[in-house]
Parts: sequence; structure tokens; C-alpha cells
Amino acid sequence: MESSSSSMRRPRISFSEIRRFFIDSDVKSVARRLFVTNAVDSLLAYAGAVVGNYASGNTNPYSYIATGIGLALSISLLSNFLAVFFVEEAERRVELISVSKHMLKNLDRSVLGKAPRVVALYVAMWSAIGAFSFPAMASLAFLPALLYAVPIHACVITSLATVVGIMFGLGLYLGKLIGKGALSWGARFALIGVIPLILSLVMR
Repeated sequence: MESSSSSMRRPRISFSEIRRFFIDSDVKSVARRLFVTNAVDSLLAYAGAVVGNYASGNTNPYSYIATGIGLALSISLLSNFLAVFFVEEAERRVELISVSKHMLKNLDRSVLGKAPRVVALYVAMWSAIGAFSFPAMASLAFLPALLYAVPIHACVITSLATVVGIMFGLGLYLGKLIGKGALSWGARFALIGVIPLILSLVMR
């Protein structure tokens, strides 16, 4: 009896199999959109923090690095991972409930029932990567001031120029996805990042 019941059990579905079934082009599009949007948001927040520190006369490179890493961690972990995960899972569960009603069947324990969490995790992961990696990268421009006594102003300019370069790269990426006007898209995004750089030069 035990053997027959065990043979009747559904085979376990692995995470990779669910991911393969449900991470379709629509899900990738959402993840891509959040990756770029949150990268831009966190870069601009970082640039604003750098300009604010510089305007207040802060010359401590460690403070700039700690601000950049701390901001990137808080935005990426709390807002762009946990919040996105919860919102995306809720949205997917609403869709699952709708499908369940049409099928007149509870799908919570089915493979479909596992999809909301897997999809939400995938989207939230890319959202957080975009929000954390680029500000953290830009904050490394202050290491020379910390290690070799390079003037803080030079590091501020380098860091904000890095922000502009990353913004250009994000625009270029979107332009290549569209298939035309990659340089134009890069220039649009770079223009947004130029504003904090100009402010830092004015306040020199």
C-alpha cells in the first residue's frame, strides 16, 4: 500500500525546471525594464549624495565610499529586491487566482502554483543587481583619495563621469534592443547623468 501511494506521488519539480517553463519573454521584459529603471534611479540618488557631500565641504574619501555602498545596499536590498519581490509575487498570484477560477480548480499545489514565487524572485534579482552594482562601481573612484591622497575634487569628477558613462551604456543597451538609434539612446541617458557633473564643477 505504501509503495503504491509513493508511486502515485507527483514527481518533484526543480527550481530550474520551473524557471525554464515560466521565465518567458514577457517576464524577461519586466526584469529588463526594472534592471534599467532601478539602475538609473540608484545612480542618480548616488550622484545626488556625492554632490551634496561635496557641496557641504566633505573631504573624507571614506565617507563618500561608505555613502555610495550604503545607499546602494539599502536601495537594492530593501526597495529593489524585497519590495519588488512582494509586489511581483502578489501580481502573479492574482493571475493564478484568475486562472484557478476559470479552471474551477485550486492550483496552489501544482507547478503553476509555484510559478509566482519563482517569477518574482527572478524579476527582483535583476532589479536589485541593477540598483546595487552601478553605484558601488562609481564609488570606487574615491579609492585613490583613500589610498594615495589624490585630491577629493578629482575623485568627485571621476565618480560622476563614471555615472555618465554607465548611463550612456544603459541607453546604448536599450538602443541595441530596439535595433536602431543606439547612440541616440545612449546620449539621452548620458544627458541625465551630466547634470550632477555640471553641478559639481560649478561648486568647485
